[in-house]
Parts: sequence; structure tokens; C-alpha cells
Amino acid sequence: MSTDPLPGSSALIYVEDVTPADVEGLEVFLRARVARSAAAERGSDKRQVARSVGSALDVLAGNLTHWLQYDPDALTPQEAANVRGMIRTGWSALTALASPWAGHADYDRARWRSAKNWDAGEAAEWQRRLEAAARQVPVQRWGAAHRHGGMSSWSSLLGKLPDSLEVLENMALPT
Repeated sequence: MSTDPLPGSSALIYVEDVTPADVEGLEVFLRARVARSAAAERGSDKRQVARSVGSALDVLAGNLTHWLQYDPDALTPQEAANVRGMIRTGWSALTALASPWAGHADYDRARWRSAKNWDAGEAAEWQRRLEAAARQVPVQRWGAAHRHGGMSSWSSLLGKLPDSLEVLENMALPT
């Protein structure tokens, strides 16, 4: 199983790199797999699962195709954040739906994969925030709690949770 892109494609790193061609390619790939099970006996679980996957595919691919028509740079900041969120969520769901076939020879593992960040700037910002949070929140490991009597160490860890949660609550989500 290779993670190299299929001929003519490049690796997808950020959500902003998702294209209508990615959506169409993944949709065509999935439809071919769904069609095999859709021909199963009427009313069988196999056929019903195929119908469910096909229905989910209709919604996901249709919504993504719609949202990819927008240029987030041409929108207000709030509209752009909404569009980016819809694309991110839709792409994540579509790739999750397809993930059982990731080992198939025709599956483009380099392109048809989930991406955590919209772009390199968002990735750098999240990394900065994680590092800042790590400096503020002491790391407690299972081994240390276990060596020092278990419950007392876990109690001390639990006593630190409000501070940890406060750090997380104060971290604004990227827009």
C-alpha cells in the first residue's frame, strides 16, 4: 500500500488544497464500490448499507462541490470562516466514509486523506498554541502515578485539571 500520489496528482497537505476534482475522483471511486453491493438481494443488509453509503455520498459530495465554488478570500471574515468550516467538515466526513478502501490499488492515499489545518499559517498557529499550552500545563505520566501509589498521584493530577481546562478554554479557535 503506497502513500505516493497517483500519477498526475500531488500530496494533499492542507484543506485549502482540496479541489472539485478531488471530490469528483473520490465520489467516482466510491460509487464503483457501492454499485457492487447495491445489486445485492432486495432488502438485504448488504444492499441497505450500499444505499446508506450512496445517500451519504450524495450529500457529502454535493455539499462539498457547492462550498468549493466560493473563494474564501473574496468573503467577509465570518463568511470565509463558515465556508472553510463547511469544506473542512465535509472533506473530513467524505474521507472517513472512503477510508475502509484506503488499501485499494486505485485509492489515492496521498490526495484522499483528511487534513487538520486549512493552510500553513493555521498549522503554525496551532503548533504555537500547543507549545504555549504545554509550557503552562505540567505533564503527568501514568508511570509516575503508578510508581507513587496510584491514587494519590492521580488525585494530584485531577487537582490540576481546572488549570488545564482554563488554558484550553482560553485558546481561541482559528478562524
